[in-house]
Amino acid sequence: MKTQNLTCVSYLCDRYDKDKKLVPKDVKEKIKVMQWVHASEATFALHALAILYARMTMKDAPEEVLQTAEQRMSVNVQNDMSWLESELSLAQGPFLIGEHPTAADIAMHFSATFIIGKELGTNGKQWPNIEKWLKACENTEGYKRAVKKTGHNLNHKY
Repeated sequence: MKTQNLTCVSYLCDRYDKDKKLVPKDVKEKIKVMQWVHASEATFALHALAILYARMTMKDAPEEVLQTAEQRMSVNVQNDMSWLESELSLAQGPFLIGEHPTAADIAMHFSATFIIGKELGTNGKQWPNIEKWLKACENTEGYKRAVKKTGHNLNHKY
């Protein structure tokens, strides 16, 4: 019996990545890819969205209340980004799992770009390895084709 996929990325990779380029066949690499796919949604995006929702729902609150809430929630985002920064410093290539982009890079690219572009908990902090990695992701032919086809751009800053 086949287990149900937990994310859209997992589903799309299972369905369309017949050559297993996005999710490697090697079990250790596959586990690492799926760790990042799930972390992108369940950790990075979750912590960032908490700040975004606070900004959206606390519009009528005194400014210092929103600032205090955001400052406290920013700790999680900064810890997440520092984890990614550290992992990228250990990577055996320009991407999370090595020399070629995987589903991990695709999923994490979105979350990292969203966090940086919307300044969700970053408090002006910069992460050089993340910035270098984002540029590497965006220099791939697949990314360029996707942007050209969809016009998608988060207008991130780095």
